[in-house]
Amino acid sequence: MIAHALHRLRVPCIEHGTSSISSIRQAASEKLSGNYKKGNLRKTTMANDATVEELKALLDSGADLELLDVREVFECEIATIGGRNIPLGELPGRVGELDPARPTIVQCKSGGRSAEGVKILQRAGFENVRNLAGGIDAWSDRIDSSVPKYQL
Repeated sequence: MIAHALHRLRVPCIEHGTSSISSIRQAASEKLSGNYKKGNLRKTTMANDATVEELKALLDSGADLELLDVREVFECEIATIGGRNIPLGELPGRVGELDPARPTIVQCKSGGRSAEGVKILQRAGFENVRNLAGGIDAWSDRIDSSVPKYQL
């Protein structure tokens, strides 16, 4: 029923990787009130998202965490902030390479693929896994402008 209502409202939250009920309600409310702008949901920080500022603080403190980059290898050759690279398409078959007990932050270019990576890991039993909101683009914008931005 919710999906039908969202389709009628033309709220593309499902396509943008957002699936929490609160986000869907927020999008529907904004659409009905006239405040909805296409793409807003991708910029909204979800409850399980880490901000780039939070990641920087964790890295600076030496926190034991897995930074997982789910971008393609060629993207990592253009720009990187470190971490292990397992492209999203390979992740389901390579989950065993990761420690489910270790806190994990998943990153990509802008946050969409990493949100999918979080779902894959959660289905595999990972409990302490978060998405990097805004991805490496947000890192370049707000933490280190020397990290190149690129177009796909």
